Amino acid sequence: MLSAAVLCLWAKRSEKNGTVHPLACHLLDAAHVALELWDAALAAGLRAHFAQAFGSDEDCARAWLACLAGLHDLGKALPGSQGRDPATPLALAEARSPPSSMPAPRGHAT
Repeated sequence: MLSAAVLCLWAKRSEKNGTVHPLACHLLDAAHVALELWDAALAAGLRAHFAQAFGSDEDCARAWLACLAGLHDLGKALPGSQGRDPATPLALAEARSPPSSMPAPRGHAT
């Protein structure tokens, strides 16, 4: 399960109604689409070319390509990007603070 702080990070925001698509969901969507394209649309010759480029077999190249596609917008997690929505820093702060019912942390026991 993704934490509330992770879900506060957004990838896309609607200018019409302000709704956001969480960054984590966007990255997973992109990885999934890459896998689907590999399986359904990529010609065998291109699969072999990617495998050779990655120095691996096709299964490993498929996984690497999905990973890279999934990481393509990771920079959107940086403050410069997230700060474009004034509500994001506040939402992150709230998501990261412990609930008031949680006891205060103690020093590390040795």
